[in-house]
Amino acid sequence: MADAATLRAALGQLDPANNDHWTTQGLPRMDVLAGIVGEQVDRRALNELVPGFNRAAAQKAKGDEHTQPAPTAASPASPQTVEDDLRRHSDATFKHMLARAERRKAALEHLAAGGFSVSDLQDTTSPLQRRVSSQNRQARREMS
Repeated sequence: MADAATLRAALGQLDPANNDHWTTQGLPRMDVLAGIVGEQVDRRALNELVPGFNRAAAQKAKGDEHTQPAPTAASPASPQTVEDDLRRHSDATFKHMLARAERRKAALEHLAAGGFSVSDLQDTTSPLQRRVSSQNRQARREMS
C-alpha cells in the first residue's frame, strides 16, 4: 500500500474533465490510481485517508490554486456559514414566491382585460388533479 503523500499526489493528478478517471458515481477509479501510484490501491484505505474525495472536490481543487490537491477531513460548518446559507436559501425562496405572485397578478389582469374572472376558470382542473388535491387534503388532515 502506498503512503499518504503518494496517494494525495496521485489524486492531484486525476483530471476532473476526463471521464476515464472517474466512476459513474464520481469516485476515482482504482485502476487509474494504481497506474499512477504503481501498485494496487484499496478503496477503503483511500476513503480513510481522504474522506469525501470525489470528482467535485477535484474540480474545486483544480479551480483554486490555494487548495491542496486532495481535501482532508471535512471541517464542521461554522454557525456564521450556516446562517449565511439559511439567509441565502430564504432569500431565494422569497424571490421565487414574489415572482410567482407577480406572474399570477399579470395573468389575472390579462384575464380581466379579456372580460373573464377567476370564477369563470374554477373548473379547469382535470379529474386527476382533483383526485390528487383531495388526497393531499386528506393527508394533511391526518397529519394534524
